[in-house]
Amino acid sequence: MTSRAGDRSKDSQGVDILNTKPFNIQAKSKINFPNPATIFKEMPKDSNYNVLAVKLKSKGNYIVMEMDDFLEVLIVLKTNGVI
Repeated sequence: MTSRAGDRSKDSQGVDILNTKPFNIQAKSKINFPNPATIFKEMPKDSNYNVLAVKLKSKGNYIVMEMDDFLEVLIVLKTNGVI
C-alpha cells in the first residue's frame, strides 16, 4: 500500500510504500539519478533501514541505502545462514 493512500504522516516523511518493515522505502522514477543524501535526510530516523528505489528511464532500476545499513543487513543475513 502506498503511504499516500494509507498513512499521510509517513508520506510527509518520504516513505512511499507501507508495511515493508524493516525497511522505509522511497520510490522514484527519474531521468537522472537523484541525490540520495538529500532524500535520506528527509526520511525517518527510526529502527528501519532507509532505502531509495530508483527507476531510471531507459537506464535500469537501482536500490540505494547507506553503507552502514547495507553492512548490517549483510551481517544479519550471514549470521542467519541466508548467505
